[in-house]
Amino acid sequence: MWPKTELLRALSDACGFKRLTDKRQQQLNKLLQQAVRAGWVEQEGRGENAELKLSFIKLQDAERDTLDALLKACMRKNKALERDQVYRDLLGHCGYPRSTPANREAFDKHLRSAMRRKVIVKVGKEIKRIE
Repeated sequence: MWPKTELLRALSDACGFKRLTDKRQQQLNKLLQQAVRAGWVEQEGRGENAELKLSFIKLQDAERDTLDALLKACMRKNKALERDQVYRDLLGHCGYPRSTPANREAFDKHLRSAMRRKVIVKVGKEIKRIE
């Protein structure tokens, strides 16, 4: 776990900045909030006292509930999409620049599991979110 203020300083240093100005701090805060919403980073607490940690590194290491939430974030309720489109959207949502065989295998495995649990259903060649 990283205290948020220390993480912001470390990110600033890693980017090569000598000082963490208010503007940079706001930009980094915004990026961290996006990472929390996307599920890449877990946050405990609020404000400056918040502590952050990476949620998962690889798609295949993600927990089922996290992948369910990511699927729901990439699909609209009751709107059918092609399987490949959902896969590309999920990768983009997670910040992966390109597809890998391991990511594709993890996605397919989770998709089959989600279909068995009725989180999503298959409609012809497309899939759609139920909940």
